[in-house]
Amino acid sequence: MKRLVILIGLMLAASTLFGQTPNPSYPTNNPLPDWVYKTAEERRKMYELTGRTPDGMIADRPDGRFPRLHGTRPDGKPYTKEELEKIRALLLPAPEDLETYKAFLDRPKTGIFRLFSFYDCYSKNLIRTDGPCADFIEDSWSFSFRWKTYNNLSDVALVDGQIQTGSFFTQGLIVALGDVPLDNLSLASDGIKDLVEFKPAATFDEARRHSKKIKEGFDFAGFRFADRLTPEVGRTYALRSIAYRPHKWPPIFLRPGDKLVRADARFFGIRYDVRDDLIVVFRVIRKDADGNLTILWKELQRRDAPKIKFSDKEIMRDFN
Repeated sequence: MKRLVILIGLMLAASTLFGQTPNPSYPTNNPLPDWVYKTAEERRKMYELTGRTPDGMIADRPDGRFPRLHGTRPDGKPYTKEELEKIRALLLPAPEDLETYKAFLDRPKTGIFRLFSFYDCYSKNLIRTDGPCADFIEDSWSFSFRWKTYNNLSDVALVDGQIQTGSFFTQGLIVALGDVPLDNLSLASDGIKDLVEFKPAATFDEARRHSKKIKEGFDFAGFRFADRLTPEVGRTYALRSIAYRPHKWPPIFLRPGDKLVRADARFFGIRYDVRDDLIVVFRVIRKDADGNLTILWKELQRRDAPKIKFSDKEIMRDFN
């Protein structure tokens, strides 16, 4: 009896220390290797951070019109209630803009956000709090239409007075359409139909060639296509953002016999990102004294992103 009590005590202690039990859907007399449980736990944590459901899909969000907030400051500490209230007030578009475009924003696949100028307020070992950095909000200069929120894996960013497209393993192509209402635009509109016809790359070398051409900019059918431009109030723009996926992901954990895949470490960061190929149109409706923009947008098309194939001899890296 005493031995039984000791055994039960040890089992309870192990449960408390490790905080988990084997998956009940598998036979307990034939447990899986430890790496399986570690991988599943890492995936669960990433889903929790990125808002995905256990099956890997993006969780439904009741209101995608306005960006979500970061829960922590750049130094990793949580924001206070007062700080969160201040951030909400800074991020919220002007009340008159919300009222003016209320009917538009009630439609699906539309939104509005403020895009702040990039001031280089923090680096690996330093966070500035002076000057324009006094009201610094993490990632507020970079916005993801795929996530409908601020994100450093962005589709657009405001840097040095220009809207720039693209981020890690993502290719952006932007075109100015002029003073055109968003309601008048579709995939068949001039300028936009050329974005639709743009053929994504299939290999790393092809993606590098595309990236070089887009950075240089090119003219086609009376429009200028590039990866950046200087925005103007009252003007409308179209963007195609292709968040490519690799044809295979580098493994998080290596099992015995696995082949080591040489890859840029940032691939682990985009593994649970929303990797889509989308086309949006947006209009700059306000610019404040600090150069910050208020942008109204509408999504026209969203598809699964194509895959970039690397040969066995290639190092998986960014093409930008």
